[in-house]
Amino acid sequence: MRDPLKRIWRCSRTPDAGSDKFPSLYGRKDYQQDVSRDELGSFLSQLTDEKNFFRVSSSDLLSSSEIVIVEKVDGLIAGIAGVRRHRGVPVFFIVIKAEFQGRGIGDKLMCRLLEIVKTQYNFLLLTVLKENKSAISLFQKYGYRTIGEKHGSYYMVFPINGKGKFFAKMLKTLFPIISVSL
Repeated sequence: MRDPLKRIWRCSRTPDAGSDKFPSLYGRKDYQQDVSRDELGSFLSQLTDEKNFFRVSSSDLLSSSEIVIVEKVDGLIAGIAGVRRHRGVPVFFIVIKAEFQGRGIGDKLMCRLLEIVKTQYNFLLLTVLKENKSAISLFQKYGYRTIGEKHGSYYMVFPINGKGKFFAKMLKTLFPIISVSL
């Protein structure tokens, strides 16, 4: 049975003409979004302690995201996950509001996002603070591998296909060199 609280949308730089809503993901009815840029901005501005683990500013997230999925509980946004571009590299992000953590929302978002991205990307990169043990555990559970560490953070990669496995090995090998510019 499909979870009626889950809403997914593809983030574009501008909403549909004449609307503050984003276009639906892949044009599928079951993926129709119902989250406006204002609602997402409001969710991000309400984050408190979560901001300590989420390093991207709201404006950067809104302007650089290619895919964002939203999990709602009782009509409220409980968490978001997505992919944005940073220097041409697809970077995964996820944030769950504190009051909804530990309820499996991260698992739901990860499963749905990985299903969506498997045909669009070869790999996903992410950065996570070393002290964010629950996030690290979630990422490792889904197959993310640590490729390096810097400034109190782990850099992790998720290889999606054969090319992704190649990129993951290459990134791990080159991390000491490329981390200088991170």
